[in-house]
Amino acid sequence: MNLRRLNYILIRGNPESWERWSQSRAARLLRPLIAPVLVLTPEGQGILLATMVAGAAGMDVQFSNLYLVFCGLLGLLLAAWLGRLVFARPGPLAVAVRCPPRVAAGEVVTFTARLDNPGRAPLYALRVFGPFLDWDGAWVVRRPSVPVLAAGGRAEVVARARFLQRGHRWIGRFSVASVRPLGLAFGPRVASSPVRLTVVPRTVRLLGLPPPHLVPEDLGEQARGITTGADYELAGLRPYRPGDRIRDLHALSWARLGEPMVRTFRRTARRRAVVLLHAQAPRADEAAFEAAVSLAASLVRFAVGQGATTTLVLAGATTQVVVVGPQSAPEALALDALAVVAPCPRADDAWQGHVRRARAAGLALYSVYASPGPHAVPGPDAWLVAGRRAAAQAGGLAVIAPEALAGSELWLPR
Repeated sequence: MNLRRLNYILIRGNPESWERWSQSRAARLLRPLIAPVLVLTPEGQGILLATMVAGAAGMDVQFSNLYLVFCGLLGLLLAAWLGRLVFARPGPLAVAVRCPPRVAAGEVVTFTARLDNPGRAPLYALRVFGPFLDWDGAWVVRRPSVPVLAAGGRAEVVARARFLQRGHRWIGRFSVASVRPLGLAFGPRVASSPVRLTVVPRTVRLLGLPPPHLVPEDLGEQARGITTGADYELAGLRPYRPGDRIRDLHALSWARLGEPMVRTFRRTARRRAVVLLHAQAPRADEAAFEAAVSLAASLVRFAVGQGATTTLVLAGATTQVVVVGPQSAPEALALDALAVVAPCPRADDAWQGHVRRARAAGLALYSVYASPGPHAVPGPDAWLVAGRRAAAQAGGLAVIAPEALAGSELWLPR
């Protein structure tokens, strides 16, 4: 049971839907009723709570003088609210927030807020507010402050958060407000543009796994129809044959040997690997499936780090294929695909064709299964990520416990 998610059981939707609702007519009607509480600083909210307690305890004015405490605290709140109205005119402040496009699950991400004051007067006691996060997010540093922002000046502050769940995240809008006199209420808020990022699977360093072997891809010596490039190298020279291209003639060898000679080319050997994540898991344990996705992401990063062109095959309700590597798309595309993969009761059969072609070509094939069953084919580089109950049905597969992916390194059983 996910207790963090259970804490949000009464909060429906996600941050993007919350923002849409905040712009609705119902929200605009309710805003004046809750605005007196929302404009209070944490200190002001503490005074409000103390006022309510003192008011409840001092209702008997004949035998208690607590009503005097209530009146004093209420007077402070009224002064704060009235002072906010008097000093409510906001300054010309501009807010922009930047963050990395991706962050690994469980890692701390830094949001940098840039505050620009194009006005002629300085701004004082500014506080930056991060948006309310969904159940998987938690602020590490949420409310940085700027004591003074000079006229025409610029300041940068950072807020930090941590996210535990994979996927595309709508973070929301950051806002900035200045603390009004008495320090109990904020002035009008200035909001930034919406912030988004992608939470990708966490990766670990893999040990005990040899690099993907070189695949020669040698098409034989050819002198026709081949253009030079990074994937080809000079194989040698041979006598001219009718039909060879004129551009492949080697003048120096022709002059030395006395007969026309042409250059031949061949494709160079390179590393290639296929990473298969089989998402078929009718009764998937959430922790085990997340560990399987983390292992697949680690295998992709390992193969790409070894210079291999890596094909990621996601066998889910629909088969998805992503090719990354030094001569292909960046590794981030594979991590983005793994960020949104979900378990399914039955996987599409299209993944089998990719596996057959990989084996026929002699490519390195790394298979990760989220559940045991007939679809899980044992092999030297095939692993089942499962708990103790599912491990008993591994059927010859090497089993990795979900807890093993919690560290920074993993020795892969083979």
